[in-house]
Amino acid sequence: MKVNILDNTESYTSGILDITVEEGTALTLSNTLPMIDEEGGKLTHYTFKITNTGNLTYTFDLKLLSTTSNQINPTYIKVKLDDNSPVVLSSLSEGLIASDLTLKPEESITMSVRMWLSIDTPNTEIGKNFSAKIVTDGVGSEYMSSAGFRLTLDKFKELGVTINDGTPDFNQVATIDEGIYAAEDDLGT
Repeated sequence: MKVNILDNTESYTSGILDITVEEGTALTLSNTLPMIDEEGGKLTHYTFKITNTGNLTYTFDLKLLSTTSNQINPTYIKVKLDDNSPVVLSSLSEGLIASDLTLKPEESITMSVRMWLSIDTPNTEIGKNFSAKIVTDGVGSEYMSSAGFRLTLDKFKELGVTINDGTPDFNQVATIDEGIYAAEDDLGT
């Protein structure tokens, strides 16, 4: 087995993804009347803050997921994120209200959500409730070295590390300096 020792060695750690969500008031609809979008857009909003205290960039989607069993039909619930146009909850795929948001290390983002009943809500929905939670669904990316640079294929190449294509046979023990293998995933190579 051959071991290469680089002159300019670096130490690497896996990244830290530490996301904190500060919640506002409860996100519910109960004892409310149907209203036009202009009125709904002026309602008190649910505010939350997402903070990244780790050293990885966080790329995420924001989802609004129901937590109610006897709920108002989502066809009649309007949702407005920040200053965006209102949408009908049932039109959202898997509750997705925002996608591909990015939060770098030591950054925060404050967002607000408003919900109301559409003006065309029928009487059959009276007496029902709706409660929801905001969920972030994402991944950390841009691994950083102890020297503060991104771990990229180019950086490995600069350090003299061999980059291989294909898939290694993980049932076999490495017998030569095979370097590392690169493969595509949903974040790139």
